[in-house]
Amino acid sequence: MLFQTVPGIDEFVDVNSVTGWDVAAAIAIVAVAVGVSALVRRYTKKSLTSIKGLPEEAAATIARAAGYTALLVGVFLALPYLGIDTQPVMILLLVVGLLLFFGGRPLMENFSAGIILQARAPFGVGRSEKHTSELQSH
Repeated sequence: MLFQTVPGIDEFVDVNSVTGWDVAAAIAIVAVAVGVSALVRRYTKKSLTSIKGLPEEAAATIARAAGYTALLVGVFLALPYLGIDTQPVMILLLVVGLLLFFGGRPLMENFSAGIILQARAPFGVGRSEKHTSELQSH
């Protein structure tokens, strides 16, 4: 009964079953998610900055992504309290995630190899390397 004054909202929300307590619960869940997101961001950045050779910008980006992920999970947990069906959105996110995983796998392999090379720093400025192995064709 809470959302019946908004035109067109009944296509997305079951307006007959949402009460004020449901809205309060959704707001509380999102508030907790904001707090958890801040904690996840802080502790992820703290633990990643202890890794030798990992640039601080990379640690900050990873921590930010982890915080946004925690916030997104909280929002998705709050949506059913508002009568919104989250199943189609979850299926869409799953499909997009699978496409990114399988499509971006070679990119992530090269990115990971670059991070490992930066962390180990096997090559220095002014240092020359000789390659002695020969290529053989079969």
